[in-house]
Amino acid sequence: MFPAICYYIKQICRLKSAAGNQTNRGKHMKRLSVFVQLYLMLLLVLIMPVSLVVFYATNTLGDYAKDEVAQSTLEKLISSANAIELMMVNIVNGCIRFSQNNSFLELRKVPDYESLNMDTDNIFIAYDAYNTLKNLYVNDSLVYSNFYVGEDSDYVISSDKGICSTDNYLSLEWLQSLKEESPSQKKYWISRNMSTSTVAEARRNLTSEVTVPVLSYVYVVNSLTNATKGSMVCNISVNRLSRMIQSDTENGIGYILDSDNRIICHQDRGAFNQDATDDAVTERIRSSLAASGYFDMAIDGTEYLCAYYKSNFNNWTYVYRYDLNAMMGKASGLTFRALILIAAVIVFGTVLALYLSYQFFKPVRSLMRNISANDPSVKGMKNEWFYLENVFQNMKTQEEEMHGLLEKRMSDYIHLRLREALSGTIEKEEYLAELEKIFPYHHYMVIFASVDGKNEFLKSTGTDERNYQFLRLENLFDETFSMEGYVSRSIRYRSSICTLVLNMKVYDQFKVPRLLEEKIKEVKLKAEEFFPYTMTMGISGVRTNLADLVFCAQEAEAAVRHRIVAGKNQTIFWNAGMNESKRYHYPYSSEKRIINLIVLGNTDLVCRELIRVKEQILMVEDISYDNVILIYQQLIGAMIKCLMEQGVNTSRVMGNGRVAYTSIASQDTIDEIEKYMLQFVESVREAIDHLHQEQPADQTHDKILHFLEEHYREDIDYEAAASELGISYSYMRKLVRENTGGSIVDFVNKLRIEEAKKLLTTTGLSISAIAEKVGYHNVQSINRFFKKYEGITPGEMRNITG
Repeated sequence: MFPAICYYIKQICRLKSAAGNQTNRGKHMKRLSVFVQLYLMLLLVLIMPVSLVVFYATNTLGDYAKDEVAQSTLEKLISSANAIELMMVNIVNGCIRFSQNNSFLELRKVPDYESLNMDTDNIFIAYDAYNTLKNLYVNDSLVYSNFYVGEDSDYVISSDKGICSTDNYLSLEWLQSLKEESPSQKKYWISRNMSTSTVAEARRNLTSEVTVPVLSYVYVVNSLTNATKGSMVCNISVNRLSRMIQSDTENGIGYILDSDNRIICHQDRGAFNQDATDDAVTERIRSSLAASGYFDMAIDGTEYLCAYYKSNFNNWTYVYRYDLNAMMGKASGLTFRALILIAAVIVFGTVLALYLSYQFFKPVRSLMRNISANDPSVKGMKNEWFYLENVFQNMKTQEEEMHGLLEKRMSDYIHLRLREALSGTIEKEEYLAELEKIFPYHHYMVIFASVDGKNEFLKSTGTDERNYQFLRLENLFDETFSMEGYVSRSIRYRSSICTLVLNMKVYDQFKVPRLLEEKIKEVKLKAEEFFPYTMTMGISGVRTNLADLVFCAQEAEAAVRHRIVAGKNQTIFWNAGMNESKRYHYPYSSEKRIINLIVLGNTDLVCRELIRVKEQILMVEDISYDNVILIYQQLIGAMIKCLMEQGVNTSRVMGNGRVAYTSIASQDTIDEIEKYMLQFVESVREAIDHLHQEQPADQTHDKILHFLEEHYREDIDYEAAASELGISYSYMRKLVRENTGGSIVDFVNKLRIEEAKKLLTTTGLSISAIAEKVGYHNVQSINRFFKKYEGITPGEMRNITG
């Protein structure tokens, strides 16, 4: 957000006073520390809303759970009702099927119990009817028993007590009363308590006190529907029926009401067959127009959830009632535990947040204490953010002003034309005419202010920070050189160079240089306040034509590059000798001594020789920058070549081959180059030491080289040679390449070429004879390899040495 923050931090002490004056805004908040505000925010934004949400969620969840349970109960109730009604329909159909069965129709032939016992055929007819009646509901689990009694007949056929007289059967008075009350009705559903007396007990007029609750279906067969008249009765077990509508939970009760609000099915014997007209639940159901639904209501202080279903089958009503207090007890316990857990998490999170914030704001509190100790205006302000906000608001304002100024200056039209004139790329004469209006005089000079240690400067500063610093340097140059008879304009010419174009009315070769030196000293002194780097000033010669500014720039650059000899933080005036030395200088003798010392492994003397090389360079008058760089680059190349010939792995010394050359070119002064060269020699020493440490242990390599040195004049079978040395050919090639930097063939050819060189200089043998003597079969081969390794042919070498 603030790229130039490094510079602005230095101005905080000045900005904090301005920030402290803004005390009218948010007076109460300023008196509270950030730590206290954080606690209040947690309380207002997190704890209280979360508590309200949790409370609302638990209540809503309870209502939702209640609705879901009620809806589920209603659906189950309807499902149970449908299943029960389906079974009731099956019972009704069974009675109808029996009334249409032949065995039933034959019963008209047996009018009474006496005729049944007197005739064998009648007995068979009766037993056939008994078997049919017994098997009628054999697979129906709801049916407790069923029987048939004929109209005005004195016997009963039942599934549980067989065939017996009415006197020996259970009392049928309830059936007779039912018919008398509704003589025209042919189908009845009646709930009753049925005795469990046996036939034997009935014969002795003994009535069992044990009864079972049943729901009896009575089907009357008359002459209109059948020739055989009588009544079919099917007794349905209420206990079994109640289990079909009873939920698995122990907190609910299910029952059935008939059209007269009588309970015809209930798991409680005490409630069975009771009139429920005055019951509050029944009244609520009967008052509802809906066929099904659910509601909750309080009965005797207990909250109940009731679900009901009004069936079209006989106008029965199925009811299920939950005890809400018992049902919601578990949910309430679970909700309470959840609330406790959430409260614990909130408390733990709050404490942890406060602790972390306390640790996090330690530096801020320390900063405030330090500032308040020096600035009384902020002592009453305990809120750290208000103070820092004011500080950074001022910093932001200044940054915006700085960016506006940068954009204005970078887009300045005159700067653009001036840059073109310095680089020699100005295209139109009218552009020069515009510059001549700014520079009215006829004498021009250019000053290059180059930052010493360019690489470090670019690495340690950001783009905006550099722009800001150079903007201040430009303003400083313009202010310093603003004198009568002088016009100056400064621009940032390159990433680390500030350029000043100086236009003079009169040029005095004695006064002007002295004046420039004084003004440059003044610039350097003032720049130390905001610019932590030194600068080398390169001053060009004087020109009388604006179009020659490009040459002034070249001269100023040449003066800056002379820093390599003159050193940093200098003011260097250009002279003609800087562009090109009178002669090229190179320390050939020093190079030979360095190579010989490297061969001997004496790197200490190599360092001394490099110091001597620097001294020689400094003694050369007007030596050029290019000459100095070339000297050291050639020395680096000679040392690397020597190391390779000695079998040293040069990657240990310099890695990528171009690094050493570019590193030398990037140094500002000859002292820095010397320092780099000494570091390079130290790397050479370490590589030689490493080589010497490896050689005693590498006897195999010595054997290989010894073998090649003895047999290089011959046609060598390398695989056979490897076998003779007791190693593989691939391992032999690997050892030679690791220690010489080349292949076996290269090594043999170098031995041959070295021998050929000796013979060329010490004997008068012909080249063909020398080729055959060193192992080549023809002149073409020796010529090719000699030129490859030495750069010339054998004949050329003989001519040079002859």
